[in-house]
Amino acid sequence: MTPAALLREAVAVFTDAHETRRLPRSIGAGASGTGDLASRVDEVLANGFGRDQ
Repeated sequence: MTPAALLREAVAVFTDAHETRRLPRSIGAGASGTGDLASRVDEVLANGFGRDQ
C-alpha cells in the first residue's frame, strides 16, 4: 500500500468515526408550536389566519 493510499484510508476511517451529523436548518421551520393545529385548521382559516390585522 502506498503512503498516499494509507493516508487516504486513515482519513476516511477517522472522519467516519468522528463525524457529527447536523440536521438541516430547515427542520422545524414550519413548526407552529401548537400540537392541535391540524385538527383545528378549518377554525384557524375561518378566523383569517395569515391576514394582516
